[in-house]
Amino acid sequence: MGPGPNMAAVRAAAQELEMERVRQEKEFFTMSDLGDRLGVQSRRDRERLRGNQVRTLVKAGELERIKPGHYRYQGKPVKRPNIQERMWFILRKRGTVTAFYLAQMAETSSHYALNFLNRLQPKFVRKTEKAGSPPEYSLINDPGLEMPKNETKAAYLRQRRAEMKQEVIKRLDAVYGKAVDLMQEAAAARLAVAELEDE
Repeated sequence: MGPGPNMAAVRAAAQELEMERVRQEKEFFTMSDLGDRLGVQSRRDRERLRGNQVRTLVKAGELERIKPGHYRYQGKPVKRPNIQERMWFILRKRGTVTAFYLAQMAETSSHYALNFLNRLQPKFVRKTEKAGSPPEYSLINDPGLEMPKNETKAAYLRQRRAEMKQEVIKRLDAVYGKAVDLMQEAAAARLAVAELEDE
């Protein structure tokens, strides 16, 4: 009795069963269907299949468990872009936005969207204010799909790391100085003990 089918084979069988399920307008496919497709015959091997590969696919979101032993294949979950990537995409797509609109579309707070837009000024975004309406931010320099790096934050982090490094070096020097003093005291004490023994 081997380890059973590998994950790629289980995934491929689940995909085939899902296509058949959709064509036949069924609600689900069963664990038995999956076992048959993979050639897993014994009850023990089917339990191992359910406990290992199928459980892994359910946890990963690829398989949806409808009820015990009944599944639908969902496909591999797509990684959702982070909030800043979403805001950058929306800004590029629209060209001009308000902080509120950007926050609503990117599913974040207006405060976070406003900070994002302010960070892009003046190199990538121009702020336009009209009486009686919220400020609008227009994209004036589009460097492409890649979101511009936050140079202000990067410079701050570089400076902070340099300061922390200097602080650590200062502490190490202090510890080293104390260690040298202790070693000198220990050497002097040893010398004193040796002189007492000679007497």
